[in-house]
Amino acid sequence: MLKLGDRLPDWRTGQLRKLRTIAKRAGRLTHSLKRSYGLGVAAAQLEAKVRRVNVVLIMLLCDVLEHPNVNLPRAYLRGFPVTGVIPDSHVLWQQPAADPEEEFWLLYHQTMRTNDRWSEQLARQVAERATSSRGKALGLLRVSWELTKADISAGFCGKPMTLAQLRAKYGSGPRMACRPIQRHGIVQGQKQQRGPDGLPMFHPNGAPVTADKIRLVYDSRRSLHNSHLIRTCETVAPCPFTYMAYVCDDVVLQARGMNVPVPRVVFSTDDMRSAYRQVPPSDPEMCIVCIYCFDSGNVGPRFVENWGHNFGHTSSVSNY
Repeated sequence: MLKLGDRLPDWRTGQLRKLRTIAKRAGRLTHSLKRSYGLGVAAAQLEAKVRRVNVVLIMLLCDVLEHPNVNLPRAYLRGFPVTGVIPDSHVLWQQPAADPEEEFWLLYHQTMRTNDRWSEQLARQVAERATSSRGKALGLLRVSWELTKADISAGFCGKPMTLAQLRAKYGSGPRMACRPIQRHGIVQGQKQQRGPDGLPMFHPNGAPVTADKIRLVYDSRRSLHNSHLIRTCETVAPCPFTYMAYVCDDVVLQARGMNVPVPRVVFSTDDMRSAYRQVPPSDPEMCIVCIYCFDSGNVGPRFVENWGHNFGHTSSVSNY
């Protein structure tokens, strides 16, 4: 940035043009690769709507950058493990495991044998909460269901199932192969409303029209996913907020050392749409959520299959 100065926009445009050409060619190879892997119906739905991951481009970038996680492209084809022993990425910080792996697997299988009983208990608790809630609490449950229906329409989730349908698909008793999680909404402050045209809405005085920002979260603690079903020896270590100050300080020092004007530094966030759910799981049966359906004539607890990672698993954080 400092060396190119005014030539930076042209250089950036040229680099972007090259990358687009490479990405286009890699995309054709990616399409063939995914077809040869025979992705399921759920994965095909996401590929058509949201999860358009260019796996071959990821391969090229991993090679060029000598990225330590050599299994990353393959995981986008086969899926990232949600439960069990999560392989090291060799990118994140190492942390010692709480227990030996043999003890983990013993606890894992003991927990999985209680899946049916847990699913029945979860369905009962979700129903009790929906029928006993009032006011804002009930409204939040209704909004959570509407957001879930929007996810289903977008292709992020499968069709809602009753407990009987869940048992018919994933087994019953000690043989049930899935372990659902409770899904609920939390208010994350305010967000600006958008009109039917997609544009931000404003009051006559110019103030933005706002509403509660609802985020769907998952209780992976009560389901025992995080404590009994996931073993990882890595952890995410975000940089401190002072990192931005260090970056600015370094930019100023470099600019002065090169005797060039100090540029204006701008920091912002770059948010991906449904980021976790774009990461494919190798065991999607461990990402099923339980939520209450308020649709007329079809009320009751429903189990919904998620085709991506949940916001709540420790494995979701490390995989993402």
